[in-house]
Amino acid sequence: MRLVPLALCLAACTGGGFVSVPAPGLFVDTGFRGDDDPPESVEAILQNPCAVCHSDLLAAGQLNLLVQPRENLVNERAVGNPTMFRVVPGDPDASYLVHKLRGTHLEVGGTGERMPGPGYADLQLWQIQMVEEWIRDGAPPFQ
Repeated sequence: MRLVPLALCLAACTGGGFVSVPAPGLFVDTGFRGDDDPPESVEAILQNPCAVCHSDLLAAGQLNLLVQPRENLVNERAVGNPTMFRVVPGDPDASYLVHKLRGTHLEVGGTGERMPGPGYADLQLWQIQMVEEWIRDGAPPFQ
């Protein structure tokens, strides 16, 4: 976890202008990982929280992420938008999975809720970026 002074976050949000900080010394979590955090894999993100609903028991969206998660994503049509593939290797913006994680799926003709769905916290920015990077790198097999 990377903590930075609240004043820096507020300055960044205001374009570098001055802001009044009521409690000096407050720190906030930026959502970016620091060197002291253990690495997390795309496969781990897909297992938790995604596979809670996208499993062989529930298979929400006809997607099972417990058994052959990569094979069930790559070049497979998205149920929420059959004109798109769940994952297009090399192209995160053309991948429906990325739109579901970003919450932009309705803009591309998709349906349903942003993922993870209701009752689960949105993924942090670094987690979505990790998924995007995996796709940009060709969605290689998990190790």
